Amino acid sequence: MNMSTKIQTLTLAALMVTSGCGESQPPIEVAIPVVVDATGPGSAETDLGYRIELSEARFAFGNVRFLTGGSEHASLPARAYDLVIPSARAHPGHGEGGEVMGELPGDYEVDWVSEGDRDLGSATLLEGDYTSASLTLARFSEAPELSIRLAGTATREGESTDFTFEVAAPEGREITAIYFPHAITSELVPDGLLRFRFVFEEVFGQGHLFDGVDFEALATGGVVSFGATENDPIYLEVRRRLLSHDHVKFQLQE
Repeated sequence: MNMSTKIQTLTLAALMVTSGCGESQPPIEVAIPVVVDATGPGSAETDLGYRIELSEARFAFGNVRFLTGGSEHASLPARAYDLVIPSARAHPGHGEGGEVMGELPGDYEVDWVSEGDRDLGSATLLEGDYTSASLTLARFSEAPELSIRLAGTATREGESTDFTFEVAAPEGREITAIYFPHAITSELVPDGLLRFRFVFEEVFGQGHLFDGVDFEALATGGVVSFGATENDPIYLEVRRRLLSHDHVKFQLQE
């Protein structure tokens, strides 16, 4: 089922649900452009005093969905979506689940360093109060063994170390409960915009992506290079963070 057909069917299902509850208004669809936000991941130093400058920050992903919380009866559009796609439920994150109310179709490979304000297309969402987003990690077309690649320089007290971190996500690996606490209304058209960001500092905490990484101690010949099959505990911790929801977010620009 393509996107337009899915939304049309969703609207019909919503009419069925609202009719059963004595209501008469169908949900309103809102189309909002989504762009890669390359304003930078932040300038905070790590706990060991390193300042990070990226030359590459690439992710492969797809199946982007936007979710809202809400009770069984209060969220009629969410119940409508579940009639169309019964399995479309978010996994709980931070103690909260959700119901799918919108999506950005397609598969993407983005680089936050080189692709500032790249248009990823339009997400279609139903009006409502959203709590989170989710996506499914994929693999790069030219490097099918990889899902994420970071490269750059870590500098402390004038000494710089080049580094690369590569991650191969398990097949079908989802990142759920991504930060998206926004109210979506038709008033956002035509000026509303969703900016997809990658950030160093944890969205839901206090840490930095590279906290605990002593680049100078790990370097061989002035370079730190972690491939996707590494078993080093430091690499595995950075990998865990990258596969969580703590370093990406969708930000609404009204």
